[in-house]
Amino acid sequence: MPIESKLMAVLWMRFKDWKMVQQEALEHHHFPQKSLKGQKRVMSEVRFRLQHLRPAEIELLVEQEGMTEVRLLVHLAACRAYPLLLSFSSKVLREKLMVFDEEVQDADFYNHWEEQAVLHDSLYRLGETSRSQIRRAVYRFLAEVGVLIGGPPRTLNPVHPPNSLVQGIDGSPRPWLEALLLDEATIEMFLQENPV
Repeated sequence: MPIESKLMAVLWMRFKDWKMVQQEALEHHHFPQKSLKGQKRVMSEVRFRLQHLRPAEIELLVEQEGMTEVRLLVHLAACRAYPLLLSFSSKVLREKLMVFDEEVQDADFYNHWEEQAVLHDSLYRLGETSRSQIRRAVYRFLAEVGVLIGGPPRTLNPVHPPNSLVQGIDGSPRPWLEALLLDEATIEMFLQENPV
């Protein structure tokens, strides 16, 4: 939901209050969902992700002209909100790119899930239906932000964030640069040029 995310970021910059953002969005029908319940559900999800960005990053999101940059910032927010998405992006997708393997199989997701379930008991307790729904949601999200193309087979689409976007990442940027699928040499170059 990159368009909805940018819209909510613009409203947040204006009001600095999430209740006011929701009220404004509902009053002016900023979201395409027909039912009030659907609009509130989408706003809640977008808000949850955006709350994982720092104020300077939300401002950066608002300033972006191109959808590629908006999508990458939404991806960053979602990776901060959902540790499974962060680890799948940085550990599985990024590593596949490093060995020039651009095809993403369901087995890649399920193998990663099993590795993470050892560390996080809550994943282990989820049933097959929930796991399948989460897999589909992860793939749909990654396609929407431009990291995956097609499906199946799904193909990785290496992203090349502009330097201005990378410089706008607040705090310790390494995990977030990995989530954007940047290779080690690019990350090291950026960290040397922009020490934290």
